[in-house]
Amino acid sequence: MSDEQPLYINTKHWLRRRSTDENIKVDKIIEACEPQLRPALETIRQQQYKVTTREQLARVRERTTESNAKSILDAYHARYPGSHLERVEWSFERQGHIIGLTIFRPPDDGTAGGRPCVYYIHGGGFIFGNRWSGIATIIHLIHDHNAICVTVEYRLAPEWNAPTSLEDCYHGLVQVWKQRESFGINDRLLLVGRSAGANLAAGVALRVRDSQDQGKPRICGQILSFPMLDHTSTMASEKFSESPAWPLCNNRFAWAQYLGDEEENVTIYTVPGIAAAQDLCDWPRTLVEYAHVDCLSTEAHHFGEKLEAAGNDVEIIPWEGLFHCGDWTLQGRQDLYHAELQSRSEWAGRCFRDS
Repeated sequence: MSDEQPLYINTKHWLRRRSTDENIKVDKIIEACEPQLRPALETIRQQQYKVTTREQLARVRERTTESNAKSILDAYHARYPGSHLERVEWSFERQGHIIGLTIFRPPDDGTAGGRPCVYYIHGGGFIFGNRWSGIATIIHLIHDHNAICVTVEYRLAPEWNAPTSLEDCYHGLVQVWKQRESFGINDRLLLVGRSAGANLAAGVALRVRDSQDQGKPRICGQILSFPMLDHTSTMASEKFSESPAWPLCNNRFAWAQYLGDEEENVTIYTVPGIAAAQDLCDWPRTLVEYAHVDCLSTEAHHFGEKLEAAGNDVEIIPWEGLFHCGDWTLQGRQDLYHAELQSRSEWAGRCFRDS
């Protein structure tokens, strides 16, 4: 065969080979998980979990609308029989748009001076999910600390590029702080974000720190759970890049939708992971949680180390054998990861107590 002869590729064979290689990688990822969590990841695998086009995103959005306020109330009451959790809907206007917030709170028990607040920012890669997504994983913070939880419905990409989501979350926090007395909230405010929501929470913390407003919110601490921080995906773990819970291709697509084509959208507020250690001084007390079986684990640990290098009070907790945001599988089975869940609650308690 001459060097000039064209090379023909059997497309069906190539696709079959690629599919087989991916399946082998996914099998190994599932094997790396805690045995009792493997069925959950296998279930995700059977669904359409890759999101690399707008069409796929539309289908995932349809599938992820199951989270709602009733599901949160049901989960709370099932976990804590005999208890009662109230729900209040509230909103504010920003740039001609109504930003909704849901407030979950135990019945008023006459606590003098109000109760601490958990301000929650949901995940979903900036591109799907709603204010109730994932919140069932932190209901123990409401119960353990008699806290009020406020969760914000920020606008999603790609319909809204950065910094819209960040600013919705920031202004939501400011509004809650201004209205805290009417909500029964005291001066103890804990930020909690998961996945992309953790990126937004970190950005909100920076926005608050740099605000010149004398009446700005006072954050006693923040929990960054399984954070999505590296917009270049260069720190992503290749070993877990095919995880059905959050594959690397989803990560790249989500960042592209969030940031758009404008370079000015990339700042230390929209992408706190790019901040140098000297830009992260005077940071609130922070808990960084990362899942071991997750392509985002390296960037989460790296960010925690940068916060420490800046002289902040930081605790970094790895969840061995857990996949990305896999703590949702623990509802009703607190025998798994009991130490991690207890550490999360105790850490929050120290923030509320010491502030």
